[in-house]
Amino acid sequence: MRKEKVLILGSQHGNEVLGINLYNYMLKKYPEYSDSVDYICANPDAYDKHTRFIETDMNRSYKTNGHSYEENQARKVLNVINEKAYDYVLDVHTTTADVGGIFVCTVLNKENMKIIHASKITEIIVMPDEIAEHALIGNVPSSISIEYNEILAREESSLEELSHFVINLIDGKENEPLDRNLYAVSGLISNDEDVSGLVNFKLARQGYYPLLFGEANYTTYRGFKAETKTVQII
Repeated sequence: MRKEKVLILGSQHGNEVLGINLYNYMLKKYPEYSDSVDYICANPDAYDKHTRFIETDMNRSYKTNGHSYEENQARKVLNVINEKAYDYVLDVHTTTADVGGIFVCTVLNKENMKIIHASKITEIIVMPDEIAEHALIGNVPSSISIEYNEILAREESSLEELSHFVINLIDGKENEPLDRNLYAVSGLISNDEDVSGLVNFKLARQGYYPLLFGEANYTTYRGFKAETKTVQII
């Protein structure tokens, strides 16, 4: 039976190390899957300096006309992904926001639905093209971003759960059916907005669902807002 080929892309932000930790954990505990999983450190200079980025936010540096360090790295990453023709690309992040573990994608295509089916993650955020056009997920159809709260990401149980998810992908298996919440992003939570009482994934008095609210690295906005939420059994 053919095994699917998975790329774990880590450290687009150099101070986020869940990707490499997951890869190393899998190599040690599940070495029989090593031929089906690759790893790329997307932003090696920022990783070495343990800083978010060197010149520009790498996850806003895809398909741009600039030549910052991160924009050049983004071109290299896309070239490798195109050459290797991975079945799935997992863009692994951590966040200071209180969100547990979530998926972020731009489309619910066949590949991304298989990724979702293989996991226990129940919160799925769908970004519009105008927000994600310079992100990795806006340029690689078979990719999805994984965001784990940075505290949760340090727990071995998270590495074990993510490993089983990747193994399901490789083996073409699904997790048991779960109720999953789909949020369609409609805009940004501005810095000028009254954010008192906002809780991620809870309908706010302003009539939207806050998403990734509380991420400390967002400076020009406070998070994302979704006008709609759909509950599906997937």
